[in-house]
Amino acid sequence: SGCSIASGREEPERNRAGHAGDHVDRHGADRVVNAEVLEYGHADAHEMAAAAVCRLHEGAAEVLAALRQRGVLTALLTRNSRGCATRILRRHGLSLDPVVTREDAPHKPHPDAILNIVRRTGMDALQTLMVGDYLYDLQTAQAAGVDAALLLSRDGGRRPAYADMARYCVRSLRELLPL
Repeated sequence: SGCSIASGREEPERNRAGHAGDHVDRHGADRVVNAEVLEYGHADAHEMAAAAVCRLHEGAAEVLAALRQRGVLTALLTRNSRGCATRILRRHGLSLDPVVTREDAPHKPHPDAILNIVRRTGMDALQTLMVGDYLYDLQTAQAAGVDAALLLSRDGGRRPAYADMARYCVRSLRELLPL
């Protein structure tokens, strides 16, 4: 996720067949997935089930509240579905505007994914920071000419090979506040 507010650590694991209805999870999320298949279909079932159990990255709500208090515009750019993004935001009592999902073309890593947000909100691209936890986030920022911060939340916090694409690398979202 471009804003990287949620962590999928609690999401169910796929089995080798990779079918959404065949997840196995020791937290009982397999029942959630089966119910989601009925409502959303196989393509989004895994994603919606993960949205029902995911946790926020530590400090996400605090950082978003501090940014809002400072008058900083915040947006969410994600390759997840609108339904998934909405579920996560509602579940955690968060509000970002705009929320741009994969249904909104183009999506990451195309530069217009972020440039359309900049245009729509009237933000200055030179004062925009794309915060993400994956290569696509950094590719999007680089292509759009905006700064990027990489949240080192994957692979035990190790720096991936693409970390040099980011202006900032942080282990906690709270590290963004002084920037």
